[in-house]
Amino acid sequence: MKPQLILLAFLFVIIGAKAQETKINGSVVDVNDKQPIPFANITFKGTTVGTISTEQGTFFLSTRLHVDTLLVSYLGYESQKIPIKKGIYQTIKIELHQSNISLGEVTVVPGENPAHVILKKIIANRDLNNPERIEKYHCKVYNKMQIDVNNLSEDFKKQKLLKKFDFVFDYMDTSEVSGKNFLPVLISETFSDFYYRRSPKSQKEIILANKVSGIEDNSITQYTGQMYQKINIYDNYVNIIDRSIVSPISSLGRAYYKYYLLDSALIGQNWCYQISFVPRFKSEPTFDGFMWVADTSFAIKTIELSLSKDANLNLVQHFYLRQDHEKLSDKSWLVTNEKMVIDFNLAKKTMGLFVRKSTKITEVNLDSSLNDSIFSTLNTMLTVATDTAKNVSEEQWNQIRPEALNKHEAGIYAMVDSVKNVPIFQTYYDVLRTVFAGYYQIGKIEIGDYSSLYSYNEQEGHRVKLALRTSRKFSRKLFLDGYLAYGFGDERVKYGIGARYHFTTKYYRTIGLQLVDDLEQIGSSPYGLASDNLLNSLFSRTGPVNLLTNLKSIKVFGRYEWFQGFTNSLTLGYKEMKPYPGQGLDFRPIDQMDKENRLLISEITIGTRIAFNERTIEGREEKKFVTSKYPVININYTFAPKGAFYSNYDFKRFQVSWLQIVKINPLGYLRAYAEFGKILGTVPYPLLEIHKGNETYWYDDYSFNLMNYYEFMSDEWFSLLVAHHFEGFFLNKIPLMKKLEWREVVTFKGVVGNLTDENKAYSVFPIMTHELNQPYMEASLGVENIFKIVRVDALWRLTHLEQPNINKIGIRVKMQFEF
Repeated sequence: MKPQLILLAFLFVIIGAKAQETKINGSVVDVNDKQPIPFANITFKGTTVGTISTEQGTFFLSTRLHVDTLLVSYLGYESQKIPIKKGIYQTIKIELHQSNISLGEVTVVPGENPAHVILKKIIANRDLNNPERIEKYHCKVYNKMQIDVNNLSEDFKKQKLLKKFDFVFDYMDTSEVSGKNFLPVLISETFSDFYYRRSPKSQKEIILANKVSGIEDNSITQYTGQMYQKINIYDNYVNIIDRSIVSPISSLGRAYYKYYLLDSALIGQNWCYQISFVPRFKSEPTFDGFMWVADTSFAIKTIELSLSKDANLNLVQHFYLRQDHEKLSDKSWLVTNEKMVIDFNLAKKTMGLFVRKSTKITEVNLDSSLNDSIFSTLNTMLTVATDTAKNVSEEQWNQIRPEALNKHEAGIYAMVDSVKNVPIFQTYYDVLRTVFAGYYQIGKIEIGDYSSLYSYNEQEGHRVKLALRTSRKFSRKLFLDGYLAYGFGDERVKYGIGARYHFTTKYYRTIGLQLVDDLEQIGSSPYGLASDNLLNSLFSRTGPVNLLTNLKSIKVFGRYEWFQGFTNSLTLGYKEMKPYPGQGLDFRPIDQMDKENRLLISEITIGTRIAFNERTIEGREEKKFVTSKYPVININYTFAPKGAFYSNYDFKRFQVSWLQIVKINPLGYLRAYAEFGKILGTVPYPLLEIHKGNETYWYDDYSFNLMNYYEFMSDEWFSLLVAHHFEGFFLNKIPLMKKLEWREVVTFKGVVGNLTDENKAYSVFPIMTHELNQPYMEASLGVENIFKIVRVDALWRLTHLEQPNINKIGIRVKMQFEF
């Protein structure tokens, strides 16, 4: 787990509330009939702090700024200036007087909503005003990300445990968006060169300066750049934490929103109309807010929006976005100022986190002659940091910041370092890190993994295991790991030793070595529960695991990432495979029954991985795939030379896989995995493709969950695994289900395969193995997001129903988290 995330979790527990600010809880009504006025504009005079009234005419505002006046306006009513008292909480009722309406150049047909007239013009001019229509440009980008602990209570501050942390309360503040108090605990700044090209579409960001609360972390550096969580309001759907929400200026907008014309005013050089939008239906994930629209061009000048209460986005209690668009010299429009706030909470009244990000764009250069060599060939959304990005002095930061840090922001760097130096922090750090990482860190060594400390299987009986690995305190380039395991049933010690060296942190370029002498479940998915995972012992549906294979292996491997998104790998391996005594399995070919019951194999594997526009984050020692709207392709070619290191078999294996996630708005997303493989040569059955079964009640995305181990084998195969996540599209429309926030998921899995006559005749197959003479298929209907982390699937086996000892239907569970 990242050190900064552990620090946040720690502060999440220890802090209380302390703040003084001006808070206004009010309502806006018509002076004559006293009816509430929805969507009125309310701002503190002389500031940008403001909001609009709800459909019930109510509003809340707060600020620590020195303010004494509220400005209130609404189309068709006279604007008012309301005096307020500084630094206290107060409730006010504002009464507005009606006035004449002027709509400038907009022609409204009697009976037609004037907001709809303007909306039609916005949609008609979307392509012209969309920033992505600009041919090429270069600009400077300043990003500031801040993380705060919010919704704090006085009770926590009074605890004796917190006396050593009193200094953190000097940084308390109140949110201008939600009115919650908060304590800043992390701040990150980046200053970048940003390049954009429309065709072929490419973006590149070079981070010139970066600062992260005194914590060095490349993944934080990347995620605070310009291209992460980038929102284009001109798209029909905008992604909020990978959830697609209908844009208020979508061509489908009127099916999801109600629109109201609120006001018109001169903003800068443009006469603008203010339009508010609210969800048409409570069951749809939508926004509410308002926008200022420039006349003539009908481009968005300013937009403020918040996520609707019924968006069914896990942990997200509130989402706020403000964008200011400016007209460039060629009449194009570009977002030059953006503010985003996300409020993460388990529940409304619990402590949570604000994640806020502000972006300012300056020095925009519309350079159509921008050299195409700047952009990457494969990765068209590339973010890189210069070697000197973290070495920028404070004097240089003061020069490049568009606006100075306030006193709270400036003090966060020192505050976080001070908290880390308090001895009690290390105790919390160690406990939380163990929970999330599975390993307990003692200096340069980590001890774990607690999920496999104990397990049970039929071969070993009770099994215990202890693993050690080096931490980043030992080295950021060299990583060592190893484990010892002991089975009380077979009274035998097993072990594994590994080493990995990284040549650079910029790209994934590494070499490694691995030695193993242990038991392995052949035919299980590498993404499912490991055979020595405690959950495997608890969730087995066929009794204790009983088909483990003795495996001794040594691997030498290297991976070379040429550039982000394209990697080659080379693996040299040698292994010995022996069935465990008493299983009734025979690995020997029929014509070698006089030899020892074992297989000796030498292999060389060449791999290629292609991931166009892939986003990654850094793990402990390697990059981890995050997301890409393009397919991730893996191609592997293995050949085994007979005679090399006593290898008994000569064969070749070709395998290619394709993984893709496709947004199907508004019906959620589709996740598809396809794999094709072929083995050339005659080999014993353990070297065939043993299709991935699952004999536990734990759902595995990459296994056939109603297929048994060793049930089907092929030397030529094609498999397809498809899951469609509807993200509550149907259940959100059912009142009870909507409150539960459950989500639907349906899956289909199938495989077709073939086995040559030569391979059929070469081995004595296990009694539980059957010929794949027709496609194997299974399907499931599931509900996910139960208690936010549980998924339950009902499965049906569709073919090969005549086989003995199978489950035709089943229930599987899984723990997962998605926003």
